[in-house]
This record gives sequence, structure tokens and C-alpha cells, in this order.
Amino acid sequence: MSILIKGMEMPTSCGECRFAVDGWCYAYGKPNIEALSTYERANFCPLVAVPAHGRLIDADAVQETVLKLVEDGWNITRNDYKRMDNILFECPTIIPADKEDKDA
Repeated sequence: MSILIKGMEMPTSCGECRFAVDGWCYAYGKPNIEALSTYERANFCPLVAVPAHGRLIDADAVQETVLKLVEDGWNITRNDYKRMDNILFECPTIIPADKEDKDA
């Protein structure tokens, strides 16, 4: 599972990161005094920048819902489903799926 902290800017170094305190990286969960004293982000940094975006939806859930509607007899043809599937495939991924969430 992941979290998003709205309004937080991506730190450019461990030294300016609000998760780095007294030689401990609370985002990573381990101490690392050497990396935290540099003016760069550590290679183990788990923070990921989220670009500006519109409303995020679960494209996999949309595909499943539309397919179920087709199977239930809704007036959506298989060609409509395939076009929708192609559109979703071409849309940019803002936040990749979590491996652990895919099985949930």
C-alpha cells in the first residue's frame, strides 16, 4: 500500500526532507547518517513524485465493469469494448499499480 501527501513537494536532497530526522530516514525506515548528510537524494529513497494530473481512476476496474455490462446484455458491442480498452491502454499511467494490491 502507498500514501500520497497532498501539497508536499519532492525534496531535492535528504537534508531538506521532512522524513529525515537525527540521522534516521523515517520514509525508508532505517538509519543512514551518510546519505542524510548529503545534498542529494539517497538511491534508496522510497519517495516518488506524482505529476500534475486529472482525476485518477482504476482503469482495470473500468475494464472489468464494462466487460460485465457487455456480458449482462447491455447495448455495448465487443467492438465498443475493444475501442475502450485501446483508449485505456494509451492513457498515461500516473501511479503504477501496486503488486500487492493487484491480488486484493
